Amino acid sequence: MKQITDYHTFALKWLEKFKDSDINYLELVDHFMADDCSSLGFEMDCGHAFGEKYGKAASNAEELNRIIDNVNDIMLLGSAIYSQWRYFNHWAYSGDEILEPDNRAWFITALTRLATLAETDNTENEYSDSFLKWYASHEAILEKKLEEPSMEDMREFLVAHPEKKLAYWHKVWDSSEDLSFLETD
Repeated sequence: MKQITDYHTFALKWLEKFKDSDINYLELVDHFMADDCSSLGFEMDCGHAFGEKYGKAASNAEELNRIIDNVNDIMLLGSAIYSQWRYFNHWAYSGDEILEPDNRAWFITALTRLATLAETDNTENEYSDSFLKWYASHEAILEKKLEEPSMEDMREFLVAHPEKKLAYWHKVWDSSEDLSFLETD
């Protein structure tokens, strides 16, 4: 299992490369970034998952810059980076297009956010204000939900790993369109 510092190291390494105005484009489009992305568990999905959530920001630097502070999922962002890299590695007319200012800006913005999210002392930035407010207002109901028999395995896991509780509820909040189970009688 990867540590948060692995994501941080990856982001800083590639951020430095994309900021280097003298870098040869081959260093950016060769297999090395793919190797790093794959080893971190990022998925190359042509940017579909990121695009579903953030639209044109999946490939447009201006749009990405507009929404980047709302991106809080390391795996989703990492997979978007991997997918955008794959475009230049495989589909672009010429791999050196990765050096164009807008393309470089997209990577710099995404990698900067990834580095921020992966800072080991940055837990408060991992979650949006709207989630933290939601969690605070529903914490008692969420604790009660964990007492249900169907939640026994998760309850045992969270007792053993209390540091994962916020991450678990964030995943529920972020992926669930139906939070009606929180309604009280």
